[in-house]
Amino acid sequence: MKINNYWILLITGTVILSLVAVYNGFPLVYSDSGTYIYSGYAMFVPKDRPATYGLLIKALSMNYTLWFVIIFQNLLVSFVLLEVIKMFIINQKKLIISFISIVTGLTIFTGIAWYSNQLMPDIFAPLSILIIFILLFKKELSKWKRFILYVVLIFSLISHYSHLLVAITVISILIILKAIWNVYFNKLSYKNLFFLLGISFLAWIILPAIHYSIDKDFAVSKSSHIFFMAHLANTGILKDFLENNCDKPDYKNCKLCKNIDELPETVPDFIWHSDFIEKTGGWKNSEEEYKMVIRDIMTTPKYFLQNAIISFRYGLIQLSRNKVGAGLSPYKKASAPHMQIEWRFPEKEQQYLNSKQNQDKLSFSIINLIQNLMIILSLLITIYILFSDKRNKWQRLSVVFLIFILLSIFINSFITAGLAAPYARYQARIIWLLLLATTIFLITNYNSLLSTFKNRSNY
Repeated sequence: MKINNYWILLITGTVILSLVAVYNGFPLVYSDSGTYIYSGYAMFVPKDRPATYGLLIKALSMNYTLWFVIIFQNLLVSFVLLEVIKMFIINQKKLIISFISIVTGLTIFTGIAWYSNQLMPDIFAPLSILIIFILLFKKELSKWKRFILYVVLIFSLISHYSHLLVAITVISILIILKAIWNVYFNKLSYKNLFFLLGISFLAWIILPAIHYSIDKDFAVSKSSHIFFMAHLANTGILKDFLENNCDKPDYKNCKLCKNIDELPETVPDFIWHSDFIEKTGGWKNSEEEYKMVIRDIMTTPKYFLQNAIISFRYGLIQLSRNKVGAGLSPYKKASAPHMQIEWRFPEKEQQYLNSKQNQDKLSFSIINLIQNLMIILSLLITIYILFSDKRNKWQRLSVVFLIFILLSIFINSFITAGLAAPYARYQARIIWLLLLATTIFLITNYNSLLSTFKNRSNY
């Protein structure tokens, strides 16, 4: 493809995706957006998330506007989508039509742009999945593109803890599939698989190194014990365990036991909507006690099995939690996002307050209805693709891409829900990948599908 055409497509895709933010009148914010802005500008590691996305906000906004952040995110999405689509469509004219149609369709019918235009790291979850596919399956890739993809992949992995776990699990399962299901994964290279696995594990070193450079604490997360304890409280396992163990000598001075009657039953209540953490030691001083309880629970066969069963059930529930717009409520004056925007970007405060989000004029009912219909249609197409007696005629890479996306969606669901609880935001951010995969399959196998249906019609 000519360089000029390539850049025209990239910019076109970026503009189409950015229309959601233009419609809103300001980049979309979530309750956590304030923390990210604050941590980036004040240069500290938040107690409940990595510092990396906040640093990206500071670097890209250039003390001027947050629009630069979401334009950059949309440019990355456009770039990665173009590289994926180019793997399947070689004809330049067909590529141009397909790329613009796919980006437009995803923007209208799915939640892709509602996440790429958010001041949140959520869009880097699907980007990491697509980049892994490109790096594993694309034969010809220029050095500069490969370098960009690796940089974006590493950043994607260290922008949120769940992205790291999902990537490592996906690659690990691909290694297994390469060994036992060679008919579809025979072109995968063990060398590339283990190299990407190494890159993913390298992120576990890069992230604490960044944190150490900021606050001299070489740690991936300051709060993993908090979130997993909230998960155990949500499942009911924690209360049952404490009721059966608080009378033992090891738990004589246990703060959790002393506050068992006030134990929150949901993850949000445990972490955000109560003072339970403060009563049991606070975010930092609770670590030793929390980890002791977690260790005792997870080494008790009864509770380990209970947690495994409940986490599996949570994962299944999460698969159906694809609602776009979770958490995109108004964040007006005195909210965390508003206070940071008022402080860091005072000249943009009124624009922020006048946005459709803060005027409570965003409605997600129609897009959720359309997206759900698209998901159902995509699932029906997927079932046909995987179980059709004509599947040997399909373009192999398009089937592999669909299987890869299904695998990634399942893994994302079970990891995010299994470590906390089902929540729509974690699944809605990537479910659009299914529509992408089925659309690419239909475009790539159009002639074969048409021939198959004509033959059946004649028969």
